[in-house]
Amino acid sequence: VAASLDEAAVLRGYGTKTFQTFLPLFQRVRFKFVATATPSPNRTKELIHYAGFLGVMDTGQALTRFFQRNSESAGDLTLYPHKEDEFWLWVHSWAVFLQKPSDLGFSDEGYTLPPVTVTWHEVPIDHSTAGEDRDGQALMFHDPALGITQAAAAKRQSLEARIVKMKELIASDPEAHRILWHDLEDERRAIEAAVVGVRSIYGSQDLEVNEANAVGFKEGKFRDLATKPEMSGAGCNFQKACHWAIFVGIGFKFHDFIQAYHRIVRFGQLFGCRIDIIFSEAERPVKASLEDKWREHDEMMARMAEIIRKYG
Repeated sequence: VAASLDEAAVLRGYGTKTFQTFLPLFQRVRFKFVATATPSPNRTKELIHYAGFLGVMDTGQALTRFFQRNSESAGDLTLYPHKEDEFWLWVHSWAVFLQKPSDLGFSDEGYTLPPVTVTWHEVPIDHSTAGEDRDGQALMFHDPALGITQAAAAKRQSLEARIVKMKELIASDPEAHRILWHDLEDERRAIEAAVVGVRSIYGSQDLEVNEANAVGFKEGKFRDLATKPEMSGAGCNFQKACHWAIFVGIGFKFHDFIQAYHRIVRFGQLFGCRIDIIFSEAERPVKASLEDKWREHDEMMARMAEIIRKYG
């Protein structure tokens, strides 16, 4: 009769096995509800996939109706400028974007997110280790934009400098509680070697140890937790004893980043939050991509809130 999906971002990729399985599986279900706190890692296109799952409009039909293709990049779709208002009013007919009770005319008491200070820290990288391109030509600079291999090489080369910066930040307030976000196992091992008393969460870990570390950090029993966004970025409530997160590295996945960010920037957080993001000189394009997606996320939320206030 009814289906409810929390963390609906599992539907955001049309070609994924999850989406292709769920679409027919729930087709005959009368009442369908999906919820997500981060609806824009793939820009507005992700909303089309929600509409398809909910039975509002076929995904292909919605793409044809509202989106134009980039002739130089087939997968790059953007809203037709003259269709923008129509698109958002259509979304408003089946979706609601709520950020706080005042969006519906109620008091925001108890539902105000804490102030946040975000600081980016760039560390240098040795470009002499950039390697070669596919034709064997020596590269003058590390350039993650060239692909996964170059991005991984740049990340490895900058690890020592990023750990040094992390230790410098920790030394500025050694008694504070912190989440140390990272993406690679080499980063985890380097963090464990550098930070006394840190506890980690990782995939091959015993489940009981994993849970004990998550609950212990949540309750403030130790200062530092090292974990990955893909492990602890969704569902965990760390705001009780922590208001500082250090991203020891960055990646292109905005969804993972913003989920990790909101483990401490949450309702019930009593302190202003501090977010430090460490990246290498070679990762400026990654930083720019994250900032673009973050801005689009904020713009989309503001646009829908405006429509709700205007039309109810």
